[in-house]
Amino acid sequence: MKNKLKKLWNWVLNRTTLDEKVIELVEEVEERIDRVKEEVDDVVQSAKEVKNQIADVKDAAKGKKRRGRPKK
Repeated sequence: MKNKLKKLWNWVLNRTTLDEKVIELVEEVEERIDRVKEEVDDVVQSAKEVKNQIADVKDAAKGKKRRGRPKK
């Protein structure tokens, strides 16, 4: 029995490459998650800019003058 347990333990220890692959995969997924977060932040910022521009178009349709533009 003891010999079988020792063989099993050695077999498990020899499978460290599996652990290393899992760790690599986790690190890659974390990097991808960070990149996706950056892209989502960019999309949110762009959506805010579009919202502001839609308000400007609405005001222009009403005949209001442009705000915040220096006169030349």
